Amino acid sequence: MSRTKPIPQCRVFLVGEGPDDIGDLAEHPAYRKGREGFLQPILRGLVAGRVELGFDGAKITHLPARPIRNPGKGHARKAAQALALAHVENADALVFVKDVDRTAGSAASAIERRKRIDETRRQIVAGFEAARSRAPVGKDIAAIAATPCRMIEAWALADWDAVCAAAGAEHPDEAKPPKPEDLWGNEDDPASDHPKRVLERALGRRATRDDFAEIAGGTRVNEISARCPDSFRTFAREVEHALRRRLSQADEV
Repeated sequence: MSRTKPIPQCRVFLVGEGPDDIGDLAEHPAYRKGREGFLQPILRGLVAGRVELGFDGAKITHLPARPIRNPGKGHARKAAQALALAHVENADALVFVKDVDRTAGSAASAIERRKRIDETRRQIVAGFEAARSRAPVGKDIAAIAATPCRMIEAWALADWDAVCAAAGAEHPDEAKPPKPEDLWGNEDDPASDHPKRVLERALGRRATRDDFAEIAGGTRVNEISARCPDSFRTFAREVEHALRRRLSQADEV
């Protein structure tokens, strides 16, 4: 009788901007209650049961300072610190979450938006490379940049069925934002197309970390890829690459 091959495990270190992204991992460990944010269910959806994921992590602003030589500009320093900490925590993978273009006006073209996404990603990758230059920090860790455009709400709005389920109500298709990455407006105007306000109107309330986790749990990842192509597809490809690497490592054991 052949034995069923066990599902490999993967320890993922999440670094994000707050509880909407990474749930209670944004809190001090003493105050964590195991509540998730948007990223944990999405990552499970991307690996589709092929590996068993375990999570640890920290909020970007809570990362301990660690001198990294020539980390690069912008987000590179925090990305380098994140990889160094993931190494200390014996993680198999790091996912570093940073919103893109939070303050840019609605006039930014699609081409300009993609440039800003690419630049954010370049800064994060430069930080990973700077940390890895300090042997042996992070050399065996799959380091992945998640760069929602313009913020995590865009990804959360991608699957309208999941949003309606979390709201406990059906909404007309006309209310469905055709291109979540294009959404922008005055955050202080409840009727604007700012992503936070669009999600708030859909839910009928201000979104909480629990709402983000519930939406993510019902979200079809192919919907995010289709409706947020500029910022989600590369992330999904990198997760798939990291998954194949982890499966290959498991086969070697």
